[in-house]
Amino acid sequence: MLIRRKELLNTEVIQQIVCDRCGRTASPKDAEYEEFIQIRHRGGYASVIGDGTNWSLDVCQHCFVKVFEKYILRYDEE
Repeated sequence: MLIRRKELLNTEVIQQIVCDRCGRTASPKDAEYEEFIQIRHRGGYASVIGDGTNWSLDVCQHCFVKVFEKYILRYDEE
């Protein structure tokens, strides 16, 4: 037998994401939200960013293509 109780939990939820380049916003309800590119990284030994430095980048798909278009390699998944 399962014995249950109700609890109210305070949960942090994402309201929106903001492009660090152009300022475009999207909420989790928007299709655009799913196309944001998020990078989280910690600089390693001899990193030009700094050893152990944490950094993040949130970029909309439009800015990603504008900045990296000539470097993007498209491929088919096998």
